[in-house]
Formats: sequence, structure tokens, C-alpha cells
Amino acid sequence: MIVKIILLTTYRSQTTTYIDSQYLNKGYGVESLVLFINYLFSYFNFRKIYFDVYAFNDLSYKSLKRAGFIEEGRFKEHRFWNGEYYDLIRLSVFRDRLDEIRKFIKHLFREK
Repeated sequence: MIVKIILLTTYRSQTTTYIDSQYLNKGYGVESLVLFINYLFSYFNFRKIYFDVYAFNDLSYKSLKRAGFIEEGRFKEHRFWNGEYYDLIRLSVFRDRLDEIRKFIKHLFREK
């Protein structure tokens, strides 16, 4: 998994992830995502963490929603890819949801 973090000075973080295809659909994405969010909120003074996802990336969108992110908005037809225009979707999670994220982490590790 590759993680790119853009730390912003206004108490928010934009984050990008990439998971190699051999690890897709195994739960690693959601698991690593919630652990990473917990880390960022625990060690940095972020109020908000957000991801931008293109509408064709349904797997990332579902993983973010499962991890507690909410959809904040869409940039209509923002990217042209493979002959079509796609929306860019911004999803975010706020610090005040940290307790829910930690409960979700405990739930994830109980399942294993």
C-alpha cells in the first residue's frame, strides 16, 4: 500500500492511498485506512481528514464510507478518463467521530 499525505496548515489533511491489485477485496484497505485515521487524529492536531475519489473508483468510495467518511460534495465531470467524464467526490471525516472510528477498529480486529 502506498500512502501520500498532504499536511495542510489549516488543521486538515488531504490523503491519497494506492493498494496493489493483489491486495484488493481482502479488507486491507478499510483496515489500514481506519488505523491511519486514528493515527493522524491521535498525533496531529487535525480537525478534518479528506479524500478525493473519482466516481469510477467504486471500491475506494465504499471503503471510505465503511470507514466513517461522509460525502461532502461532487465536482461534476471533473476528469476525462477512458473516453468519458467522471465526477470527483470529496469525502471527509472529522475529529469528533474518533470514538466511532476506534469502536470500528475494535470491531474489525474481533472479526479476525
